[in-house]
Parts: sequence; structure tokens; C-alpha cells
Amino acid sequence: MWRWVTRGLVLSFVALLAPLLLAQVGFVGSVDSPDPARTHSGVVLVKGWALDPNQITRIELWVDGEYQHNTIMFLPRIDIVEAYPDWPGIHSARPGFVTGFLASRFANGSHEVEIRVYNSNGEMHVVGTRTIEINNSINQSPFGSLDIPDGRGVYNVSGAFPVIGWAAVTGDVTLLPLLLFTLIFLWTPPHFWALSLFVR
Repeated sequence: MWRWVTRGLVLSFVALLAPLLLAQVGFVGSVDSPDPARTHSGVVLVKGWALDPNQITRIELWVDGEYQHNTIMFLPRIDIVEAYPDWPGIHSARPGFVTGFLASRFANGSHEVEIRVYNSNGEMHVVGTRTIEINNSINQSPFGSLDIPDGRGVYNVSGAFPVIGWAAVTGDVTLLPLLLFTLIFLWTPPHFWALSLFVR
């Protein structure tokens, strides 16, 4: 009888440790953008994700073999959490990173974009090396993101509802925004003054 109890304990122990032993424990990562299939101008967005069993200390952007800057790290990526459910510590991991660079700093033509990931052991992993085409004569269309509402949840709305997001445009400052700024700058003080004197 004790033989069956011992076998049951050993099999239970193996069953509990199997997911940890079979879990993916090597470095994995990927770069989602920039897309090498399209021509880039303005701000070139670089984003992706990286998972390492050791702590990731920094993620660097390199263009044409030259260091540019560190990326913004530890961004949540629910798609990666769902894709790697057995990764140790995946539910508290924030594997995303994002950065960008101005295409105008580089000449028209092909350029190599590379992401280098460093961990606490001093190891370096190269992720997503790709060649992109830059053409600074193309005007970049504005881009942005709508953060709230995000389309993944159900919202109960009564009264005012916040809409949060961001937008960015690139290029130079033309005469129109300067005229608009001047108009608002000159228009506001006299009207505010008149209202403040009236309310006083």
C-alpha cells in the first residue's frame, strides 16, 4: 500500500512541476513597426515587445549601426500575455516598448533599424532588425490614438463622458498656425479684461 502512496506523491509532484519545466524560459521578442513594406517620412514609430527570464534593464534603438536613444519600456501588452500564458510571471509582466525618430535626420534611401535588448546578466539580444525606406519629400499624414473609449469595455454613461486620446503632426511651422496664435493671443486679454471689470 505504501508503494502506491509513494507513487501517487511522486506523480503529483511531477504534475505540479511539469508546467514550470515545460514553460518557455528563453528570450523572445519582436518589433511590430516600422513596416519595411512602406516608405516612411516624418516621425518613424518603432514599437514591439520583449520577454526575458532575467530582468530587462534597457532597450536601445539603433539606426544604421549608430545608437540613437533608449526606448520607453514596460508598457502593457495584453496580446502578448495571452500569447504566452505559461511564461513565468507573465501576469505581472509589461513587455511592450515604444519609441520613434525623425526621418528628416536621415538622408533619403534605405536605412537599417535595430532594437537591442539588455538584461540584468549583461546579455544583449538583437530584435527585429529591418531595412526601411525613408523619403523626406513625402508629407506625413497626422496620426494618433483614441485611448478612452477603447472599444474593449462596456461604459455606463450619464452626463459628461471623457474622450481621451492624442494626435501628432509633423513638419514645419507655416504662416497659418502663427496667425491663429496671434489672433487668440490678441483677442483674449481685452475680452477677459472687459469681463473681469464687469463682474467686479
